[in-house]
Amino acid sequence: GSATVFGGKRPALVLLDRGVDLSAALRHTATYQALLEDTLPFSRTTVTVPSDDEAKAEAGGTQKYQLNKSHDMFWATHSDSEFHDAVEATRTLLKDVCDREDEIRRRGGSADTP
Repeated sequence: GSATVFGGKRPALVLLDRGVDLSAALRHTATYQALLEDTLPFSRTTVTVPSDDEAKAEAGGTQKYQLNKSHDMFWATHSDSEFHDAVEATRTLLKDVCDREDEIRRRGGSADTP
């Protein structure tokens, strides 16, 4: 019967959307840098993103950021990381910054206060 034809395992039906380019996912890695290059205008070390200001964004306003490994420690550390690892690192970094801000507020001083 069918168990002999499929080596004793149950057959699987795979449905694919022909509108999705699966070869792109197989051709390159899912790194943080690859995702930025695939989704945002990226030229050498400059990435262009829509403005945070809603009015400017609607008018086509953008902000440019330099992603230079010698000046941007997050980029230096995570540009080659798998995307999910970079996202987790962002969460960790944001938590650290928020904790530091809370500590400064509790002290009532500036960031330079020991």
